Amino acid sequence: MISKFTLSFALILNVLTTYAQSQKYEYKSKYGQLNFTSTRTIVNDTVFIDSGLLCSSDTAKVCSITFKKIKLAWFVMVDGIWQEFFNPVDSLIKVVEFKNEKFILKPIGHSMNYNGVNLFSFIKEDLYVFTNHTSTLWFDPSLGVVVIEGDEQLIRQDFAKVMRK
Repeated sequence: MISKFTLSFALILNVLTTYAQSQKYEYKSKYGQLNFTSTRTIVNDTVFIDSGLLCSSDTAKVCSITFKKIKLAWFVMVDGIWQEFFNPVDSLIKVVEFKNEKFILKPIGHSMNYNGVNLFSFIKEDLYVFTNHTSTLWFDPSLGVVVIEGDEQLIRQDFAKVMRK
């Protein structure tokens, strides 16, 4: 029989371990009118899940992307298969289609120099749905999505602090 102490200890250890494996990133508007938090859940040394970047919920499945990063090459898990998303050799973001979730991640061919850092752009484009409202996500090969532009420009705060130095 498991004692209450053992059960309590196991629960606390599980909470601490889970907390240690998640990182919160705050995105703030340049003008201070809008902000949100995304969550990065670390699975192992190379695999993590970014939640909350594609829509306003960090719990909905379609709002989460599972990435694998090996050096500066990025891959995305789609239907159980790793697909290349970004490769520093050709410096291009690749089109990735999430058929089950009915959207694609699509490069839009622009880059932006943000305080000396070259960022690459992509959008989430819903399949079979016409919408004229899109957000551009700006991707840094070292950190991931660091700027989101739509009605406002949202900057990931850890990235902004590094850029101010």
